[in-house]
Amino acid sequence: AMVHLLFDALAFKNDVQHWKHSRTGTGISARSVVLSGVSQVVVLLYLMDNDTSYIVTGPHCIQTLIDLWKITKALRLRFERKR
Repeated sequence: AMVHLLFDALAFKNDVQHWKHSRTGTGISARSVVLSGVSQVVVLLYLMDNDTSYIVTGPHCIQTLIDLWKITKALRLRFERKR
């Protein structure tokens, strides 16, 4: 289980690094990114409903948050505070 969590952490790091430095959306389908994010949320809700172990739910929760962040990058959404 620990090796799998290590590989998950490395995959998260590389995924965020790739999306953070990607300036153009060339070759990226915004629709597929949105559908992936929605499906991750559905699977996470299913895991939480079935009281799945935190070893499974934790990394999936992190991946869901990363996918939701990728949606904002793919659709070029920006959130700003009002002053």
